[in-house]
Amino acid sequence: MPRKDEDDDDDDVDDEAESSISEANTDDPVVWWESWKGEARRAEHASDERAANIVPVDRYRGTAELWRVLESGTVRLVRASYLVAVAKESAVVPRRQELPDLAFMPVPALRAIHANASNMLTSPSFDGLVPIVAVSACWVRTEHADPTGEQLKAIAAVLEVECTKYRAPAPDGRPGFSDVGVFWDWLSLDQPEPKTGKRTSMEHARFESARQDMDLWYGHQGTVVLLLSRMPASAPKARKRRPYDKSGWCTYERAAAALSHFCRPRRDPQCAAWQLVLDVDRSEGQAPSWALIDPDTFDAMLEKTTFERKADVKLVRSLYRKQASCLLAALDVLSLNASQPLDKVTAKLLGETLRWCPRLQELKLPRVAGLRDAAVEQLCTSIAATASRHGRLANRVQVMSLDGNALTNRAAAALAGAAEQGALRTLTTLSLGSNRIGAEGVAVLAAASRSWQQALGALTELNLFGNSMGDDGATALANEVAKERPKSVRLQPAQMDADALETAAVLYREALAQCREKLGDRHEDTLTSINNLAMLLLAQDELEEAGQLLCEALDASRETFGPMHQHTLVSMTNLGSLYKNAGELEEAEKLYREALDGARKTLGDDHHMTLASLYLLAMLLHTRGELEAARPLYVEALAASRRLLGDTHNDTLISINNLGGLMQALGDVDAAAALYREALAARRTALGDMHPDTLISINNLASLLQETGELEGASALYREALAARRATLGNRHPRTITSLNNLGTLLKARGDLEGAEPLLREALASCREELGDEHPDTLSSLYNLGILLEERGDLEGAAKLLREELHACTARYGSGHSETIASARHLLTLLEAPEAEGVRVGYNLASLRIIAENEAMMSSRSSLPEQLAKLSAS
Repeated sequence: MPRKDEDDDDDDVDDEAESSISEANTDDPVVWWESWKGEARRAEHASDERAANIVPVDRYRGTAELWRVLESGTVRLVRASYLVAVAKESAVVPRRQELPDLAFMPVPALRAIHANASNMLTSPSFDGLVPIVAVSACWVRTEHADPTGEQLKAIAAVLEVECTKYRAPAPDGRPGFSDVGVFWDWLSLDQPEPKTGKRTSMEHARFESARQDMDLWYGHQGTVVLLLSRMPASAPKARKRRPYDKSGWCTYERAAAALSHFCRPRRDPQCAAWQLVLDVDRSEGQAPSWALIDPDTFDAMLEKTTFERKADVKLVRSLYRKQASCLLAALDVLSLNASQPLDKVTAKLLGETLRWCPRLQELKLPRVAGLRDAAVEQLCTSIAATASRHGRLANRVQVMSLDGNALTNRAAAALAGAAEQGALRTLTTLSLGSNRIGAEGVAVLAAASRSWQQALGALTELNLFGNSMGDDGATALANEVAKERPKSVRLQPAQMDADALETAAVLYREALAQCREKLGDRHEDTLTSINNLAMLLLAQDELEEAGQLLCEALDASRETFGPMHQHTLVSMTNLGSLYKNAGELEEAEKLYREALDGARKTLGDDHHMTLASLYLLAMLLHTRGELEAARPLYVEALAASRRLLGDTHNDTLISINNLGGLMQALGDVDAAAALYREALAARRTALGDMHPDTLISINNLASLLQETGELEGASALYREALAARRATLGNRHPRTITSLNNLGTLLKARGDLEGAEPLLREALASCREELGDEHPDTLSSLYNLGILLEERGDLEGAAKLLREELHACTARYGSGHSETIASARHLLTLLEAPEAEGVRVGYNLASLRIIAENEAMMSSRSSLPEQLAKLSAS
């Protein structure tokens, strides 16, 4: 008998959809210190009892067990090439016993393919990918799994595409997987004779033995699993009423594949250029339908499924528990990405699974599709409830990363609440970078920080870089954390005023001093603190001290961790950013290229740091005017973001805008407009019309329309952006000032000088007050208003503004800088005009000519590389 589903004539099937998993009771009190020792002992005993039944992890990471089962003959794998050929002939494959020998993959041949290929991951803890694909599909009829060949065609279509990836040679020229063996129960296991429904005694023995090893094909971490989750159109109605999700064996196969995928060793290099779990029937863009499930939850799921043989329930539970107990117990790093979405349901499952992971130290959830506030709330609720229910910590997680998920104040409040309940007591690093947490959320975290020792006693690093906390949030957090602080706190310097930067700098310096004293100059935490302080100093334009720190961090990282370590690559990138800010673009490019090359080799093309390095290099080349060189980098980065994160993820939309800016610079206005409109439409839908990111997209599209002469359309967009920024940010915010300048210059270009002047005057007044007299935006505002006054005939007023701009440029950049030279030329051109004869009094035209004509004049400041060289020499 086949192993799946119930008999077709059993029509009284419960067609009710699966009920939702009940909410965990979160009202149980969390009592820690009084009962910790006793509960720890009970947990230790329970762990010892489970350990007695845990199989070696090598069963799912090595190859010895695979070869043992295949060489025993209980299971036979079919050549992928054979299935593709049969599908093209529209044939139907018979059961295993009737297949020709040429259909099967000989074990020696499979082992040779595996041994000769280098297209696999190998490490001390993982033998690597194996040339084996396992198929998970419902049977269409009791007597034949695929009587019309529909499933064969679906399987063969995927294999034909995927095998081209498997065959791709490695850079060293060694071959990939020339062919793969396919496990499909209909073809790989002994099936009963159709007329009698029975197997011979030998076939029965092989079949029963093979069933005990079903976890190898779906749970091994080196196999690929194909899920056919849709019943073929030709299936009987009774079968269609019992779909994939209600099949007990299919439920097991999907759960086993997901468990294997989630628990793969994450500290090893990028393991494959192909997907290891494919839902063949999933629509394009649809989220995968599998999640990480603990053994107890899996047992409950099985209650809602059907088996043809009731005895199989016990076997399937045993298979899954064996695999889960093994892999979860060995798991030290759990890392999800865009290919593994996390919503409220899967977040709840994840939280409940963590208690099965006694060795888990890092929970990395950066840029995960679907991970929003509700999912984080559910994850925290589940972790806290599990901890309360079991009287002990759900895990020993030390690092939790939630970067880049568009989280807001709700998620911050949920994390603070979980911390206060003691559910995150072991956490040493909490990373919330590049989210949308505002001042309110930061205030909640700051309030929680008043009791770090009670709630997060072990916390040493808090990353809030890239959030919209504003000055109030940054200052509040800095003041609170300074009392009983973690060693490292990362904030977003670009969003702080001078006072907040000074407060943060004091915090960073104290944290660095503590690290040097307690951990030494080469410890990872010390180097992180050095980088954090240096980047804050960079925001303060303290280039010399920032450069000294970054050089120290890079040299120490190279010596301590090696040239390709992620910490070294981060230090390299930061130093490159320093050079870029200092105008030393060639030095910056060298470092960016070295960091990108290291990230590709060490982390793989799809790692977020590789993508960040791509962006930085692309933007640098863009800045240098090397537009054609920047284009392939922007295109590659956008393609990766679309593939990994989806078309509407915030990082993808940033990529779209960046590429749009490049295409605009290249003069391809049609391509630029299409990209800008795509980003704007997605942001209006996802974020609303008033969101800061939406307003950036509005401004980008408006600037393109202005460039192409569509001034009415540009004016409408600029006015929308200005009104929204006044309402949401206030009249003095830097982005409001940008909108004032944008609309003012547009009106000036349209000839509406009277309408433009009040906007440009307001922008200049705000720049002076908020940014200071020498800020680049203030210099731009001086120039814009000065040129407008010149066009209106107010030459005296124009000359005063342009002279002020020149003095500020000289003070900020030096007399030989290109900005200073351009400013001198503007003023000189105005004063030399015949109609300006009465305005020239008090201006030294000879000095202006010297500055304007001497482009070779060197800046009064030595270059940053020279300064750093002197520092190193000293």
